[in-house]
Amino acid sequence: MFWKAGELFHERYKLLHRLSSTNSKQTWLVEDRATQQNCVLKALYFSSDEQVWQNRKLLEREAATLKSIAHPNIPKFIKDFWLEMSEGGYFCLVNEYIPGESLADLVVNKGTLSLSRVKEIAAEILAILETLHNYAPPVIHRDIKPANLILRTADQQVCLIDFGSVQTDTTAGKTLTIVGTYGYMAPEQFAGQTSPASDLYSLGATLLYLLSGLDPADLPRKGSQIIVDEEIVDDRTFRKWLEQLLMPDCNERFKTALEAKKALLKGAEKTELRLSKEHLPVEKGNSQLKINFDSLQVSVPYSSNFNFSITIFVSIISVVFGLLLSVSSLKNLDHYTGSLPLPLYILNQLSLLILFGAPLVVAIRREKLLFKKDKRQYIIYWGFLFRKSYQLSASFQVAIDYLDAGSKRHIMSGDQFITLIDNKGRRFPLGKFNEEDAELLVKELKKWQEK
Repeated sequence: MFWKAGELFHERYKLLHRLSSTNSKQTWLVEDRATQQNCVLKALYFSSDEQVWQNRKLLEREAATLKSIAHPNIPKFIKDFWLEMSEGGYFCLVNEYIPGESLADLVVNKGTLSLSRVKEIAAEILAILETLHNYAPPVIHRDIKPANLILRTADQQVCLIDFGSVQTDTTAGKTLTIVGTYGYMAPEQFAGQTSPASDLYSLGATLLYLLSGLDPADLPRKGSQIIVDEEIVDDRTFRKWLEQLLMPDCNERFKTALEAKKALLKGAEKTELRLSKEHLPVEKGNSQLKINFDSLQVSVPYSSNFNFSITIFVSIISVVFGLLLSVSSLKNLDHYTGSLPLPLYILNQLSLLILFGAPLVVAIRREKLLFKKDKRQYIIYWGFLFRKSYQLSASFQVAIDYLDAGSKRHIMSGDQFITLIDNKGRRFPLGKFNEEDAELLVKELKKWQEK
């Protein structure tokens, strides 16, 4: 039988608003007349039904757990008692009411959260889990999901509620009750086995929901592994961290909440350092990447196995010498007595000039991709002699390969050779980048495509 608002129980708890209800269990927001504070009252109707008996064990376990836990972001235990009514008995649990909005409601009402906010929430939840998992035996929540995480109105801190599925007995080999929410449950929970790593999986699924607004059960998978799309999580470091939380095998996840939190903070520092340096040149191999707030520039020097300094010096000497000989010969055409016919001699001199002059021209050749304001250009320079500019439309494509474009040899593991292809099919090599800088460059190129 469901109760009605306004009723008074145990001579102190006045029913204000029903929060949820099932056939045997109801949860109310109540006013504690003794303290003039609002509280949450959970009442389980006692009957001989086997499921009710199981629910009773869970509610009693929740009461015992809340009694033993002291954390500012977990509801405080207030009281538990038996309540006899005309229709039968109820086991009641009263705990602190935390005013605020659940993360599930927040996403529904206001949309997905920013990556920076999700990282903050992740750190706050991990701090709570660190406390729970450090108990002996560990306290495993088993039902971490957006609906059980409240953004407290007073300070915008995240609080973990509803310990109705909590587990405190992790006896090896013991078959445990299967509880949790599909999509957020770790795979091992379906077999009735849980560990602190199970809560970490649920945390990962929750964070993915906050970023995508999609139920994790509806996301694409590879086998049993949820695919974390880079369009949802564009931060490579955080994406890899999240993927580790979501590993189907619990042994491949972080072992503890503390380990996960350290990895999260380390990744955040790495990302912050990278972003703070984005306006500075980042040199990789024969390429130079420069990113400012209003421009993107990739300088691609001509690659060669020759020593450019020696090549340029020899080329200059050879060209000067060849020109002197040619000029001298042209001044004395009437007295030419060489072994070669005059036209062949002149052609030979020009060939030598080209032979030694070409390396000089090639040596001073430079290529550069430049995106700035409304300009999208790929520019080829031959020193101060000549400049060719190719205008690029927003329909350009980016090709990523693991081969050196010049030699077709495999480049170092993890490195990527990036080539830009315009709408006419022309290919402009941008050079070789390590995996992190390649991802940063591709991300920036996509931004300029959208502008």
